[in-house]
Amino acid sequence: MIDIGESSGSLDSQFAYLSDIYLNRLDDISQKMGKIVEPLVIGVIGGLFAIIIMGLLLPIYDLVSKVGS
Repeated sequence: MIDIGESSGSLDSQFAYLSDIYLNRLDDISQKMGKIVEPLVIGVIGGLFAIIIMGLLLPIYDLVSKVGS
């Protein structure tokens, strides 16, 4: 396309066309990556939340079981 732009004298318009194509591809890829990463991030945050809750509640359950016996 660059060769055609040079020979026809419309190199600027050829570069503008190519930049539009590559920007559209980049937008599509970034949207797909966001959709792929989102469930992974939610899973990791959910796992960390579960670990924190277990860390807080397990000592309480242990204390209650010792008091009950």
